[in-house]
Amino acid sequence: MQILLYYTYVGISILLNLFFIACSETGDDVSTNSPADERDSALYNTSFDASFHNPMDDLIDAEIEDDSDTRFDDDAESRCAPELELYQDERCERLADGIIEYTPQYPLWSDGTVKYRFAYLPPDTQVNTTDPNKWIFPVGSKFWKHFQTSDGKRLETRVLTKVESFRGPDAWLFETYAWNELGNAVTQVIDGQRDILGTSHDIPKIRDCDDCHSGGKNQRDANLDENEFSDVPLGFGAIQLNHEDSSTTLLKLLERDLLTTHFNPAEAVIPGDIVAKQALGYLHGNCGSCHGGAAPSKDVVMWIPIGIMTVQETPTYLTNVGQMTNPSERATGLEDMPSIRIVPRNTQESALVWRMKQRSGYDEDDDAQMPPLATEQVDNLGIDLVSRWINALE
Repeated sequence: MQILLYYTYVGISILLNLFFIACSETGDDVSTNSPADERDSALYNTSFDASFHNPMDDLIDAEIEDDSDTRFDDDAESRCAPELELYQDERCERLADGIIEYTPQYPLWSDGTVKYRFAYLPPDTQVNTTDPNKWIFPVGSKFWKHFQTSDGKRLETRVLTKVESFRGPDAWLFETYAWNELGNAVTQVIDGQRDILGTSHDIPKIRDCDDCHSGGKNQRDANLDENEFSDVPLGFGAIQLNHEDSSTTLLKLLERDLLTTHFNPAEAVIPGDIVAKQALGYLHGNCGSCHGGAAPSKDVVMWIPIGIMTVQETPTYLTNVGQMTNPSERATGLEDMPSIRIVPRNTQESALVWRMKQRSGYDEDDDAQMPPLATEQVDNLGIDLVSRWINALE
């Protein structure tokens, strides 16, 4: 059977070559899609290189596969960073089968590092979207976030794996890995690591992961019922995936019936004009994990649920504009903070902008900066987006 398939493959390859030659001689434009085109045209993308992927290869591989993990072509020793279970080649270019790339519409600021995000949903499963604002992922789901410098030096890859059927941080395994100088191997990091490969990028301690991924310490300390928790992946939800600049979009997930409950994508938007959308979206993506959910930090809410159609209805507007800061917010380092969270048309007197401008380095007793974790550099673009919105408020 293998011999027959092999000669069939050879015959088809010869015919394809003759076809391409004939077309080139007649001036026809025959080409495969670029990798970017392929990522836009299909939900499941398994290759980042520009080489032609012949479907016959899949048939041959299927005939000779053994009892190993069928998401990988080769054994672990031949794969790049096998601990990640992300790549299936030795050069870290081809994703394992079934892994999808996605891009949040409003990404988290990470001091200018370049980030790539990937997800895996087990076959024949769906994301439970009964509550479209709280997606619940099936056991076996995995998420990766990869950090690298602008010139391509790999720094860190974080991995989330759903290991229990309930929701919340206790249902997930958190892992993070540092890359070596050559970018071809990783080492697991438990207690954090600073200034990876001579950069300013830091890897967090594992025990700090659920400070953000459980919706902040406030939700962990509130002794919530498990049904009140959101599941831990960030950036993979209705509003964050409802845009065209992602390989995986909300519309594609709905079309492929990967969500249990269908809802109108037109409702999964940030309301307002372009200035409001950019500012509220930025706060949704950068602040909403702690300032949202069933027990938002300091009763300040910046996470926007679907179905909100006006700026004035958003939790961001209602809990910030014209609202006094909470006395408990005035901890160490906050003595000079303005007393009102957002003052329309006055960024100098708005506590929100003041907090965004603060950075306290490694001083764990200084609570001034926001976000409080995983950043040492001020996001000037983010401040500009939020300031323009505040200056336009009536």
